[in-house]
Amino acid sequence: MPIVVGANTAKGVSPGRTIFHSPPPLGLLLGALGLSTFVGTLIFDALGQRFLRRLTLGLGITLNGVLRFWGLLVPIIPVLLVLHAIAGLVFAPVNPLIETILQERVPAEMRARVYGTASAGVLVGIPLGTVTSGSLVAWVGLPLTLAIMGALYLVTALSIFIHPALRQMGKPLPLL
Repeated sequence: MPIVVGANTAKGVSPGRTIFHSPPPLGLLLGALGLSTFVGTLIFDALGQRFLRRLTLGLGITLNGVLRFWGLLVPIIPVLLVLHAIAGLVFAPVNPLIETILQERVPAEMRARVYGTASAGVLVGIPLGTVTSGSLVAWVGLPLTLAIMGALYLVTALSIFIHPALRQMGKPLPLL
């Protein structure tokens, strides 16, 4: 079983070494993702009031996962750069939307507890996901791991469109 050394990597199973046989292409992909996410955030800041919240959130999360997970099954650097750039653009509004919805829905006296619990849950999930994916890569290989993780991500992301409680997030509320 590989020793996990950080997010998206496990000793001997790094996507940069396994798919591209060199780490710099992975850096290019993450750079394209980061730059396009920054540009997408600026675009969302200028045009965000025109977007439907639920649709924007659902499409951002869904397309990000589809483009990033499933795109790695076709390891052609120029194609992956374009896919990661598009993923960054569509994912950019997700965090501002989540924060806006939390500000609207959580009473002021509960915000510290809610934000702390949500942050703790996310931070616990990062190493668990890294250990799980690293172990899965060692067990079944990288392409099948990407397919499995991509499918799980897709099912989770699509729940935004069908979960009844999330239908209310499209309606802005006054800040509490």
